[in-house]
Amino acid sequence: MWDKFVDDSPQGDVFCYSWWLKVVTKDDFKILAVWENSQIVAGIILPFYGTGRINEPYLTRTVGVLYKKADNESPRKRLSKERKWLNALLDRVDINNVVQMCMHHNFKDWLAFRWRGYKQTTRYTYILDYRQSTLKDMWANISRRQVRGIKTALRNKLTVEEGDDIASVYAFSCLSFDRQNLRFPYSLNDLQRLDNAVKKRGERTIFQVVDASRRI
Repeated sequence: MWDKFVDDSPQGDVFCYSWWLKVVTKDDFKILAVWENSQIVAGIILPFYGTGRINEPYLTRTVGVLYKKADNESPRKRLSKERKWLNALLDRVDINNVVQMCMHHNFKDWLAFRWRGYKQTTRYTYILDYRQSTLKDMWANISRRQVRGIKTALRNKLTVEEGDDIASVYAFSCLSFDRQNLRFPYSLNDLQRLDNAVKKRGERTIFQVVDASRRI
């Protein structure tokens, strides 16, 4: 029932499904839900991630609060409902046990959190919707520097293709961190476990760039 609720919620995305949470937290999470008329109308995800405190797991962008899709109701009535639901959820959360919760960009009214002493920080994720774009549109919306980079790649016979090797993804990710003298924050086993769960549901694609000698 929770996963069906995620399907329909404006704040629902892949990071909120029970199977994703089970993998990334190793079953160390809770979901609190508000029920009305035998249906879930609101919920909050509480991942503990082995620390005993509520925090965002690695490889997971948004958790936090979800609401059911709005009915045909006035904005005032809808806001009143959401605040009632959120206060019911927060009654069950100990603020001293929270490190952070990163909300979906569709979650907009955090006043109930403020009233209870939480602090808010705005972060940015740029969402690019290219489904209705033509190739001409895409070329028109990238910088000259990017155009030169693409043309250089083509001259050097670099091509983009789909792959299936998660170990290569891990290796190149580690190289990116190594250049910054940082340690990659999760193991290959953790990434493989998540990849198996996502791949099983047909929800992942790996892209790789290869040269003329077939080197990634």
